[in-house]
Amino acid sequence: MYSPTSPLACKDLCFPSWILNIGITCGGEERKKYDPTLAKNNSPIIFAIIIQMPDFIDRWIKSIPWKIGNFSMLPIFFGSVMALIDIFMMGSVKMIHNKTLPTTYGIPLSIGFYALQPLVFLKAMNYEGMVVMNLVWNLMSNVIVTLQGVLIFGESIKGLRWLGILMSIVSLSLLAYTDS
Repeated sequence: MYSPTSPLACKDLCFPSWILNIGITCGGEERKKYDPTLAKNNSPIIFAIIIQMPDFIDRWIKSIPWKIGNFSMLPIFFGSVMALIDIFMMGSVKMIHNKTLPTTYGIPLSIGFYALQPLVFLKAMNYEGMVVMNLVWNLMSNVIVTLQGVLIFGESIKGLRWLGILMSIVSLSLLAYTDS
């Protein structure tokens, strides 16, 4: 009988625990280190270990005081970085739609930009939980991409829709607030 904690399931199906090196419990055994006997191809594992290791980005992040009173600006920073990636991705898609960027290299370019999102999100989760990071990213993306549409592509927002943008900014400040 199949069970997610059986050795068969662990060996064959729980690959995220060793690929991402995040220590997911599998079969009652926590895997926090790379096990070469489980790998068929070492390159994704080496890449994943590099992503999880403290690096110059972590040192840079720790060198900056991100708290202003009870507000942590670090989630806002990560949300802004991911929203900037969204700008490049969505901007290139808009240019493809406007026929100012050829589809032949516009689509791979936008996919390439968007492929950076999981790497930034993974790094962000070292400092903030998934729920807050996702909300901050979505709100920052909504605000920044809207400004891109208005300022660069000449689209318009009228009336109460601007109030919606303002409410997004208020929501961001609430999400940045911490009790600790």
